[in-house]
Amino acid sequence: MSKDVISIIVPVFDVEKYIDPCIQSILRQSYQNLEILIMDDGSTDRSYEKCVRYAEQDGRIRLMRQEHQGAAAARKNASRYATGKYMGFVDADDYVDEKMFELLINQMEGTDLVTSGFVKVDDDSPQFDLLPAGLYRSDEQMGYLIDNMIVMKNSAGQGLITNIWNKLFRLDLAKEVFSEINDQITFGEDCEFLYRYVLKCKSVRITDICCYHYRIREDSLIRRPNRRYLRNWSDMYDALEPLFMEHPHREALNLQLQRWIGLALIYAPRFMGFREEAIIDPHDLDVVYE
Repeated sequence: MSKDVISIIVPVFDVEKYIDPCIQSILRQSYQNLEILIMDDGSTDRSYEKCVRYAEQDGRIRLMRQEHQGAAAARKNASRYATGKYMGFVDADDYVDEKMFELLINQMEGTDLVTSGFVKVDDDSPQFDLLPAGLYRSDEQMGYLIDNMIVMKNSAGQGLITNIWNKLFRLDLAKEVFSEINDQITFGEDCEFLYRYVLKCKSVRITDICCYHYRIREDSLIRRPNRRYLRNWSDMYDALEPLFMEHPHREALNLQLQRWIGLALIYAPRFMGFREEAIIDPHDLDVVYE
């Protein structure tokens, strides 16, 4: 078994109801060579106090605080203090099986990224990447992955699950990406990080490991009306389109990007909190646009 340190970043904001099972699941990992970086993002409840107690009990925990800036900034700022060889992420309202990081690091040798699936809490059906499991290393294999990572051909599904918490990254590459990402993107920010990271990879291993438990909360950011939804996706396009244009697979990347954002815009009225009677189903339109 590898003895390399995994730096695990946990962004925390007003999750006192969920933080205990999250941190306890990390501390119980069968792979113990961990550095746990908890960044409190200006919590107003008892989240920070709970984290203080865990930090006092386990020397692997490093606890930090910042004014409220969002999860993306919390991860980015915490990453500056990471010293491990690899980096993983766990959201503070989620939890992981005890073998998760052992299984991931055992798949990490000789590759730059290991992906896995996840299970929604209260829903036993696992979610996996649409790209087939296996090692992508040759130019042809990496080309296929890049051509399908955002939107799989002939589908509306994502080739790679865009969340970063069900993956293991190389710390040096992850820090490079954090230095490049747009801090203003707060909805789907994992996507920019992941796509920038993959384009730096020489190899990627997709697995059928499924040890991450994702909690969908009614009070989460993704459930609240987001008046910046359209601006956020515009910022995402502006962040990724120039990067993709410089890549040898620019045509496939830009087509995927446009299809992906086009799909996201269909859901704009709901994410922006429009009244139900104001939302139009595109299938009901009888207007033809020239």
